[in-house]
Amino acid sequence: MKKRFLSLSAILGTSFLLLTGFDSAVTPESIMQDSMAAMQNVSSFDIDAGFDMVLNIEMITGSGEDAVPTSIGTGIGGNFGMKISEDMGMAMNMGMDVSAMGVTESMEMDMYAVPNAEAYDLYSYDSESGMWMYEQALASEVKQTINEIMNTLTAVQGSGMSEEQLAGLDFVLSDELVTVNGVSCYELKTTLDSSDIAGTEDQIMDLFGQSGMLTGDQEMYDSMMNGLHADLTYYVAADTKMPVQIIMDMSQTDMSAYADMMNDSLAQQMEGASEAEPVETSVNVSIDPCMVTINMSFNNTPSITVPEEAIQGVQESESEVSRSEEHT
Repeated sequence: MKKRFLSLSAILGTSFLLLTGFDSAVTPESIMQDSMAAMQNVSSFDIDAGFDMVLNIEMITGSGEDAVPTSIGTGIGGNFGMKISEDMGMAMNMGMDVSAMGVTESMEMDMYAVPNAEAYDLYSYDSESGMWMYEQALASEVKQTINEIMNTLTAVQGSGMSEEQLAGLDFVLSDELVTVNGVSCYELKTTLDSSDIAGTEDQIMDLFGQSGMLTGDQEMYDSMMNGLHADLTYYVAADTKMPVQIIMDMSQTDMSAYADMMNDSLAQQMEGASEAEPVETSVNVSIDPCMVTINMSFNNTPSITVPEEAIQGVQESESEVSRSEEHT
């Protein structure tokens, strides 16, 4: 369980930073440079992301006046939170709801790693098992994982993009400061497409591969990245130059490549069908809405406290295991 905890922590942490963090470019260029410099001095952080996406699939059976459209929407919504404290504690929480055809499935995952003398106390929960688990690990092992996440944050300035890529973006700086989460911020806006993230796809896909993502999920993600259109609003603290909030609207992303793959698959199935004249079928795909909102704070994250629910959950899990062993 310890190995799974550490590897999953690293995968979720680094892939989250690569996918959702973004450091920008009193001009857009000067704000970018100041923010990059500020991100080199991060000692702790608290990041919370909310996401809302609906994958719309329209299947058209028949042609012309006989065409019959059928629409299927799959909604995905939830949140991802990650904290690393000043004393090198770590917490990650993820919740997700997937809804399709009137049925909703929910998933929850929680992880806590808190220092305890020369060791770390590890608590983890996932809704699939419905059980809290506890284990101790060497401090050196956990700190290595935490340092990997912190180094990723620093190395990519929270963006997953090089300085050259960031400098190539056309940011527009709003005329006035705005208040976000109680912080006075610069507001910068730009639009991203697939060319702006070129070079980061392999890193992200490698991480998804390690996490066990299915081939079909990878194909959908790849198609989405190829047709990416993201309207980005980025807020930077006027005093510290640290990122405060990112809003990314990807609702205009072109999903036609994914639709083409689905149509090719349908055509192959039709060729093998026993019907003499199979019914013509085609698929259209869109993704709307597709919104991500990320709130961030840096260098003031207090020590991680393991919730009482986790401690009691471990006690209940251990009691259940003991009872099972007694009956065997």
